[in-house]
Amino acid sequence: MTKIVWDENAVKITFVNEELKKKIEDYIDKANIKELMSLKEYEETGDERIIPVIDPSGGSYIKIVKHKGKLKLIAGVWEHGYAEEYFIGVLVIGK
Repeated sequence: MTKIVWDENAVKITFVNEELKKKIEDYIDKANIKELMSLKEYEETGDERIIPVIDPSGGSYIKIVKHKGKLKLIAGVWEHGYAEEYFIGVLVIGK
């Protein structure tokens, strides 16, 4: 069982709403956690997994990265050649 601990302050300043949070949680419930744990450190390699819960062609995206050994969720907006990203949650992996 994997749980998401949301950073509600960060979520409030992004496009993420309750409906999208539910879609993300459903995706995480079905995700291959072992595969996600194999991600390399994001800051060092840029390794990431885009979560297909929204259409990224609109400029918004949700992705999973490994940051300081933890799996984290990022909400991002891409426009005018720049990305603005926020850590919005941490995945807590249960036994």
